[in-house]
Amino acid sequence: MVLFSLSAAVFLVGILGVRFALSQIPVWEPTKLIPIVGMLLGNAISGVALGTNYVLSQVVYLSP
Repeated sequence: MVLFSLSAAVFLVGILGVRFALSQIPVWEPTKLIPIVGMLLGNAISGVALGTNYVLSQVVYLSP
């Protein structure tokens, strides 16, 4: 569920970024869209992994 919602949000931001920031028409041109969506998805997954790691380490540290 998390991966699906994360992918949908990243794809939407990628489409908007390619269309408005890069002024690419059509937006589904793979030479621009694939690298941008890949970078966004990689950074988002890294953020989720770091956040999960921190929360779980705090649960273990603070547990009685």
